[in-house]
Amino acid sequence: MKLLNSLLFFLFFTLFLSQSAPAENKRSFNKWKANFKTRAMKEGITEKTFDSAFKGIRPNKKIIKLDHHQPELKKTFLQYFENRVPPRIKEGRKLLSIHKDLLEKISKKYHVPYEVIVALWGSESNFGKLTGGFSTIQALATLSYDGRRGEFFMSELIHALKIMQDNHIKVANMKGSWAGAMGQCQFMPSSFTSFAVDENGNGHIDIWHNIHDVFGSIANYLHKSGWNPDQPWGYQIKYNKSLERLAKLKTKKPLNYWKKAGITMIDGRELPNTSWAGLIVVPENSKRAFLLLDNAKVLLKWNRSTWFVLSIGLLSDGLQ
Repeated sequence: MKLLNSLLFFLFFTLFLSQSAPAENKRSFNKWKANFKTRAMKEGITEKTFDSAFKGIRPNKKIIKLDHHQPELKKTFLQYFENRVPPRIKEGRKLLSIHKDLLEKISKKYHVPYEVIVALWGSESNFGKLTGGFSTIQALATLSYDGRRGEFFMSELIHALKIMQDNHIKVANMKGSWAGAMGQCQFMPSSFTSFAVDENGNGHIDIWHNIHDVFGSIANYLHKSGWNPDQPWGYQIKYNKSLERLAKLKTKKPLNYWKKAGITMIDGRELPNTSWAGLIVVPENSKRAFLLLDNAKVLLKWNRSTWFVLSIGLLSDGLQ
């Protein structure tokens, strides 16, 4: 009898926990939402905008799982390169040709090479085909509520609500990655606020569907971040073992210095006879070497990964 009573108690307690946990989570999220609403309204978000954006919004368990258990991808540079550069060159050239008039106009306006614009477009969303299917409001609300980087994501959520409030896009169409990056150029909402532009002048900034705004916004980001139109991103240089030691020093030197040291481009051509400063980078076990110039620092502002910078540079070279 005692065994039966213990079993019944265990089953009852398990059932109680399974029913009470969702209810507790719901109350906890509603409390967070109420507090966040107060903050949002202090920062200029109207009650109408907030209520419209949060209608039916609940934390997304898949997003929480992705945030807590991001896979550690231990790819080599060559694997990273092979995945991101060669497969995009053919299509990138085709799309560059299709949009060449627009790209030349934007390139001239913002003083940024159109090959770099297309390379970033291709890298971020596979030329607009992979923009993410998560609700941006739900993603940012989930990550704000979950709290691991709550303050960062709450700030991004305020920007996202302002984008809605300014009538750039409806909440149902505001979609992107699970981490909140949006549209064909995968801007976080704060980047949208700082760099996105209404390139075709229709009164709305649409980086989800409008190719004029996508290209203009990418170019404006690079321009405002300090892109130097007189320099390339860098050069792939002819590899030799001694470059690995030089790369570890992480020392920037004028190209004239590297030229005198016998360093040449990958095809054997001499480096330009200039005082531009260059930094040698040799990805581990790749037998490839690069000389990065100041524009590489601009690309690092976009994505703080040296491999990303190299892939954008090499893809843009491949599109020429």
